Amino acid sequence: MQTRQKPTSRMSKLMTRKLTLEVESWTEKHAEPRLVDGASSPQSVLADPYAHAQSTKDSIATIGLRLDCAASYVNETHESLLRELWDLAFPGTPFARASSRWEELGFQTEDPERDLRGAGVIGLKQLIHFCRSSGNLAVVRRGQTAFPLASASLNVTLVLCAHLWLLAAPAGGACAISQCSEEVKRCFERLHVSSVSSISDASDPESGQMLTSSGSACADLMHEQCLRWLFERWEGIDATLPLGYRLMQMPQLLRELREHLSRTLGRMPSPWSLQSVLVALRAGGVAEFDECNRNSFEMPTAARVINTLLVSICPPSRRVSLTEREHVL
Repeated sequence: MQTRQKPTSRMSKLMTRKLTLEVESWTEKHAEPRLVDGASSPQSVLADPYAHAQSTKDSIATIGLRLDCAASYVNETHESLLRELWDLAFPGTPFARASSRWEELGFQTEDPERDLRGAGVIGLKQLIHFCRSSGNLAVVRRGQTAFPLASASLNVTLVLCAHLWLLAAPAGGACAISQCSEEVKRCFERLHVSSVSSISDASDPESGQMLTSSGSACADLMHEQCLRWLFERWEGIDATLPLGYRLMQMPQLLRELREHLSRTLGRMPSPWSLQSVLVALRAGGVAEFDECNRNSFEMPTAARVINTLLVSICPPSRRVSLTEREHVL
């Protein structure tokens, strides 16, 4: 009589996947960079002989991000992140592990850990980044439609990370989205590597606090713009309708976000620039910022950095045009 084997638990699969990623990271980190073989590649005369080494560097950096995405929330380890989110949302109020205040922030229950089972630690970190960024939390709270910030943010994290090949397993339900093309994946990896170093240097000169987490800087900023895009569409729903009816529209809005994300990144010209990607994700698509994109590449490097930060903090009630930003700069 054959013994029926019990199915592997979801936690075991995630731990196995995390271990696999760690092994891949160690293997690639200790691999010797290989030069392009001129005898076997007829295009090697025009190619960068260190292309493989650069590709390996990009892959290692992205594996680190994928490890972050694979980390599950553990209360004993990550409660400090919940406390940080609480202090941002309810300053001056004593921290409560279980409270109805979490529902005010957009969690589905009084216990936020339940909502974090899907997006994990990366979802919580990106929600913190969104609330910390200048003006975001205040803009959402000024809204008239009771935007479910926390649950919407966690869904955006799942959509974005699933599309960019960062999740150990595909997202399901309203967050189900096809993985991006290899070309889009390579463009994101290169942008991620460049943004880790450049944005890490962008700290508050007085407090020294980083403007974003350097390990996931690019993904955090993309998440922020996608969430603002979703919030603006949510605000377009009739505020006089019952909240239950408005919540029923969220799956449709998430479907529109998936289409917007896939279409926008798929049409981005290569190589990507962080400013161009953020403007496209916020504006509604590449077609709406083609003129802005052409002009932005002519801007000095320092101006582009400032321009990126302006796009990041600009509230949706006042969409700043490129001409206005150039005037400010």
